[in-house]
Order: sequence, then structure tokens, then C-alpha cells
Amino acid sequence: MSLHKPTVVEQVLFDEQFNELVSAIDSNQFGWYFLNDHNYGVSTADEITKFGFRHLFIANNQSNSNFSHLALPIVFAMQDAIGKKLIDIVSIHANMTINVGQQHNGHPHTDCQSVADTDHAEMYSAVFYIDTCDGDTVFYADDLETIVHRQTPVANSMIVFPRHINHSAMLPMHYARRRIVNLNITVAK
Repeated sequence: MSLHKPTVVEQVLFDEQFNELVSAIDSNQFGWYFLNDHNYGVSTADEITKFGFRHLFIANNQSNSNFSHLALPIVFAMQDAIGKKLIDIVSIHANMTINVGQQHNGHPHTDCQSVADTDHAEMYSAVFYIDTCDGDTVFYADDLETIVHRQTPVANSMIVFPRHINHSAMLPMHYARRRIVNLNITVAK
């Protein structure tokens, strides 16, 4: 059965898998790369809320990280939540935003806009939460203003949704950082 709205999955990974992922992400070997604008080009040039960090695990079915294997169990849990056969891993990356002392709700967007659904495949996105923190993921109606769902990050949980649903990420205000893994896959229709 296809998902038509955001669906929350709790306890995505076994404790051992989750601890190994967090340990790797916390290590000095895990490369976080500076993003000059994680708000999809909507921010002004001097807006401090636009900065973030990213680690690319997989793009177009190709590993880009020594840690890609740690993200694959999240893909399988996502596939189980959707209930359809995995076709492609479009992208998996970790994102980190930090507390900059200002609240910002991101900018409503859809993931992987350049990848089209086909007659045989449809695309889904997910946000896997590494940490329990503030910095909600907010989902919007088509008017991009009406909030239809709000998800507060809880470690080792995930929200799965059709990629056409507009969403944004709030910055953390009570925690030092917000770390997530963003997944985008195609599945058989």
C-alpha cells in the first residue's frame, strides 16, 4: 500500500545499529562539509540561518562515503514502511544545522525536484532523526503556509512521505544542533 501522507516509524534501527551509526557520525573520521545555503537559495546573502553541514552517503546508487553501509538499514526500514519494492537510491545524506540563536522554519520545498516519477516508479523521501532535539520537520498544504503536520525529532525515529509533499526544517533553539539523515528512493508502483 502506498503512503499518501507523512508516516512516523519509531525505533527504526536495532540499538547496536543505531549506536554504531551515532558513533561513526560523532567520530573525527566522519566528514561534515559546509553548506553555504541549505535553504534552497531562498535566503539572503547575509542570513546566518542559511548555513549548515552535509555528509553525502550515497547518490544515484553510488557510495560516496566509507560510512554508506551504516545508512542502508534505514533504507530497508523506509522500504518496509512504504510496502513496495526498492528500485533506486537517489540520495542519502546527513544534514546538521546548529543553534544560531534565531528561530527559522526553513523554506517549504520538495526533495529531488529534478527526478520525475515514471509509469513504473514513484519517489519517496524520509527524515531519520539522529538526535532527540527541537528543530521540527514541518509539512505544508499546497498553499505552502498551512501546516498539516509537525514532527519533533526523536532519536532513532523516521518520518516517511511521498516526495511531492512540501516540508521544511526548523532550526534548533534549545539544543546545540539538529542532525538528520535525509533519504530519497524510488519504489515500484
